[in-house]
Amino acid sequence: MDKGIVIFSCVFFTTDVVRALYREYNFTDKDIRLIGGYSELEGRVEIRKHGVWGTMCSKGFGLNDANVVCRMLHKDLRSIDYFFDGRYGVGRGPITNLHCSGSEESIFNCSQYSSSACTHSEDIGLICVGCRNATLETTHGPLEHVNITTLGDVYSGSCMKGLSSQQFMFTCTPLGGWIELIDQCTNTVVSNIRLTGRSDYYMEGFVEVSVGDTWLPLCGMTNINRKTYIMHSEHAHIVCSMIGKR
Repeated sequence: MDKGIVIFSCVFFTTDVVRALYREYNFTDKDIRLIGGYSELEGRVEIRKHGVWGTMCSKGFGLNDANVVCRMLHKDLRSIDYFFDGRYGVGRGPITNLHCSGSEESIFNCSQYSSSACTHSEDIGLICVGCRNATLETTHGPLEHVNITTLGDVYSGSCMKGLSSQQFMFTCTPLGGWIELIDQCTNTVVSNIRLTGRSDYYMEGFVEVSVGDTWLPLCGMTNINRKTYIMHSEHAHIVCSMIGKR
């Protein structure tokens, strides 16, 4: 796409009442827990052995292991992703290596051993989901958090494309549908404009606009609902007027 001109966005509203899937959880007296997230369905993985809480090593850890961890919390849960970037904080206690096939009901049915190869800076964290159609990546960006509410589990993330201060939210319907609850990612208000790039002329350059907290190039041509929108001279005049160079 050429760095050259115009952004269009469409906002759609709905008045439909969303009926989400509500699931009862019981996290008491379990030997596994998730710490440091928005709810008990996300966070740093901690395992209790002989009354002592410890963490999981990232080395050799995979999605099969993560799914078994989530299944221990509730039989209908699976992992949508796992992390070892420290986003849920640093744990303490012994560190365990885990190797599961993915079919186990408990991590205690998996191969595991104490690890001296990991440090707590590599503690595993993950997100559990109970919707079979849920995906980590959305059109707005990746899911980052999950909250347990009286209306069901609500999954959220920060908008990409210059709107990281705005959020989107998804939930699961009783029939397993994956639906959007809130979308603030279409609020593409231009707050500033500038010319960039090396040029011998003061009034020449690539056009960039400030949207949210990010500078982005303007597109010279875009397609929306099978219609093509192209930058014309009158649009360029508006851009130059905003910059203050006529």
